[in-house]
Amino acid sequence: MAVRNGKQAWLRTDFDARFQLKTESNAKYFSEIIDYNELHMRYEYIHNGTVNKLRCQSGTRSPHLWVINRDRLLSTLDLFGTEYVRLGGPKSFAVGQEIFYRFDTDLQIHDDKTTWHSLTGLADNETFLIRPNGFIV
Repeated sequence: MAVRNGKQAWLRTDFDARFQLKTESNAKYFSEIIDYNELHMRYEYIHNGTVNKLRCQSGTRSPHLWVINRDRLLSTLDLFGTEYVRLGGPKSFAVGQEIFYRFDTDLQIHDDKTTWHSLTGLADNETFLIRPNGFIV
């Protein structure tokens, strides 16, 4: 993780790249820059220290997304903090005693470009469980 973060810091020495703005001066390496949400909020400690793509793997942080719940705009990170929470795709069902939110029913995605699958890598009938600290079980 330290190597990855060091490389990301170096890639952001270009002022525009730091703010994820692609220009002629940073175009050569711009594709190597990891999105800030993934870099800071979604990390995982594994044996060899590398993660190819963060998609709801056990031990990673739950993904952030702006959602609408009961006419309120909130972050998915606001959904947990005191209890276990299960998030599920549009065709999923509650499977335990924990709090359960289903996308497209309980939570509507605020960003038109994001889908359940693009956020999580999971099928519409799948779920994942989040600990109170925001890490996926």
